[in-house]
Amino acid sequence: MIISIWRYSHFALALISSLFILVLSITGLILSLEPISNGWNQNPKIAGKYDISLAQLYQNLKSNYTEIYEIELDDNQQLIISAAKEGNEDRFYINPLSGNKTGEIEKKAEIFNFSTKLHRSLFLKFPGRLLIGIFSFLLLLIAISGFILFLSSWNRQKGILNYFKRIKKDNPLSLLHLKLSRVFIIPILLIAFSGVYLSLLRFSIIPNPVDEGLFLEESSSFIPEIPIESFPLFQE
Repeated sequence: MIISIWRYSHFALALISSLFILVLSITGLILSLEPISNGWNQNPKIAGKYDISLAQLYQNLKSNYTEIYEIELDDNQQLIISAAKEGNEDRFYINPLSGNKTGEIEKKAEIFNFSTKLHRSLFLKFPGRLLIGIFSFLLLLIAISGFILFLSSWNRQKGILNYFKRIKKDNPLSLLHLKLSRVFIIPILLIAFSGVYLSLLRFSIIPNPVDEGLFLEESSSFIPEIPIESFPLFQE
């Protein structure tokens, strides 16, 4: 009786959210190819570029640019700056050893822009993000109910050693579903949990650990101005 309840729950949840899960799966697959695409088009890496401190990097840049607005290390470990020179503002790759510009930042492919917006919010902005959070939670429930069915079949098969033995089923789709669920149950649980976690962070339901400790305590004592390159932290 209990197994039947979990089986019907598993089916009902999957039926309700199947279209959204299909959309998220396809867009997620497309987005997983973006780092590969970026790797093909990335700016050539520079040997020894990490052997300098942030203070040295700032000195190299300061001599080349009027103002420096942002220094960023992208996902491919390439250094990007937003800076102004002779009144012209730009964002580009640089050589941190010389401070010179080494390449332009290629525009993000339209298919990745489209997939990102669809994957994050279904083009509905805040309501869409809320829907994605709800369906991430439904996916988690589907995965949990499937995992419980997985444990029940494990008990019937008398141990994990028999778990991957041949299954006898007349319906080929049911057989395929069962075989795939055996292999992918853990990754699906991780994906569903991470989706719910990111949604909780997005709506500030749980605190973001990155934001903790960013605020300095108020002090009435005078703090003298220190040049950027003189900060001990940047020199390390």
